[in-house]
Amino acid sequence: LLHTYSMVFDAPKGLPLPHAQDHSIPLLEGSSPEKVKPYRYPHSQKEEIEKLVEDMLKEGIIQPSKSLFSSPIILVEKKN
Repeated sequence: LLHTYSMVFDAPKGLPLPHAQDHSIPLLEGSSPEKVKPYRYPHSQKEEIEKLVEDMLKEGIIQPSKSLFSSPIILVEKKN
């Protein structure tokens, strides 16, 4: 059905709408986030990573965070 009526669906833009209940993971008392060093990536990918992050910030797909939790950036090249 999604393929048949794909013309009625827009591609997602920006962050999802707020939900009545946001997801949370309660931590054990006295615990803290694991400190993870950022992954090293080739200098040749630096400009592409910065461009992708800037574009996603402008489009509202991601937003700045001051959270103690983080995830590394991993670029995966598409097959031609």
